[in-house]
Amino acid sequence: TSAALAAFTAIALPHFLWRLWYYGYPLPNTFYAKVGGTAQQIENGAVYALRFLIPALLLLVPTVVALVKGHWARGVSNRAVLPVVCGVYLLYVILVGGDSMPAFRFFAPILPLLCLMAALSVQRLEGLRRHAVPFALAAAVYGIAVTHFDPDINERIHRDPVSKSGMAVGMWLAQHVPPDAVLATNTAGTVPYYSGLRTIDMLGLCDAHIAHRKIEHLGRGLMGHEKHDGDYVLSRRPDLILFAASIGALTPGFPSDEDLYVNPKFHELYEPQVYPVQIEGTSYPLTLYRLKGLPYP
Repeated sequence: TSAALAAFTAIALPHFLWRLWYYGYPLPNTFYAKVGGTAQQIENGAVYALRFLIPALLLLVPTVVALVKGHWARGVSNRAVLPVVCGVYLLYVILVGGDSMPAFRFFAPILPLLCLMAALSVQRLEGLRRHAVPFALAAAVYGIAVTHFDPDINERIHRDPVSKSGMAVGMWLAQHVPPDAVLATNTAGTVPYYSGLRTIDMLGLCDAHIAHRKIEHLGRGLMGHEKHDGDYVLSRRPDLILFAASIGALTPGFPSDEDLYVNPKFHELYEPQVYPVQIEGTSYPLTLYRLKGLPYP
């Protein structure tokens, strides 16, 4: 245990100190952009954790039974730290409010530990130990089935068009907009990646100024979509502004858009333009707010 702790510290501590020196903050930018301190946020995190019980059911049942029977308190040596680590991490996920994206990605870091604990628990539960192979097969089949049928996993991924439309919009911008243009958008993933444009993330996930701006009641709205600073965005004078999600909109879709839309200066400087964009063979209207006087797109 001492050797493992020393090895971890030798890697993690220099990395943490370098990150603190380089970025100036102890935690990632996304933490500041998403996490507040409201009771609603904790409630959201609890609901998120409860929903995770469905796909993780057959991993958690033997572990919980083994914990209740006291098997993890005796005869498991250093492995007894596994439930503690997972418990602390679970508490963290609840306190930060969980996640708004599909497939329970916040629990991905501890999935290997949950699998290991389930296997060790099956070994220590006599009733399950005799049926370890059938239980493992049942857990595997259940996991595959849940991945396909759970609406929080498969369905949400398939019905979310942001990534596909963001790719199409980004490629369209790369073809029709000069490479030195500046874009302000809420979809700061696929659109900047495929367009190659310098981008202002209006939600603050990739912008330190917006991420650290104080917002009242942070945690009551959609996770990661609450922070905004319209004056700051306008001060950087982007060439193009994309409201809502990747395909754009004439009216605000998020607080970041609303903060711009109610500002008279925004309407003085920008005008809406609509362009046809092909997304998987179908034409969709791309709505952009363009700085007045620009000859493009």
